[in-house]
Amino acid sequence: MRVLADTHAVIWYLQGSGALSAKASQVLREAAETDLIVVSAATLIDLWYLKCKQRDFTHEELRLIRDEVVNPAGDFMLAPVDLGVVDAFETIDAEALRDPWDRLITATAMSLELPLVGRDRQIAESGLVDVIW
Repeated sequence: MRVLADTHAVIWYLQGSGALSAKASQVLREAAETDLIVVSAATLIDLWYLKCKQRDFTHEELRLIRDEVVNPAGDFMLAPVDLGVVDAFETIDAEALRDPWDRLITATAMSLELPLVGRDRQIAESGLVDVIW
C-alpha cells in the first residue's frame, strides 16, 4: 500500500509516538514494509518551519528526521514538488486550505493519487484527498 504521510505523521512515526491513531500506525507500517512511505519534499520545509515557529524540536532533531526521510535504506521515499504538484496546488481553493504547507502536501497526494495519512481536520474536510487517521 502506498500512502503519503503528513508532517506530523512522519514525526510521530519516527518517534514511535502514541499520538498516531492505531489505523494510521498500521497503515504506515504496512506502507514501510511494502511500498515505502511517501513524503513530500514540502514536508522537509514544513519541518524547518515548525522548528522555527513552534520550537517543537531542536535543530539536531530536525536533522535526524531529515536524514531518516532521505535515507535510501529507510522506510521513506521522497516525492519532489514537480509540475504535477504545482498544477494540483493551483486547483485548491485558498479558502479550503490556507496553510501553504498543507496545500503543498495535499497537492502532492493529489498529484500522486495517494491517500494522505494525517489528522489535519481541514485537509480531511476539504474532500480533496482520502485521509487516513
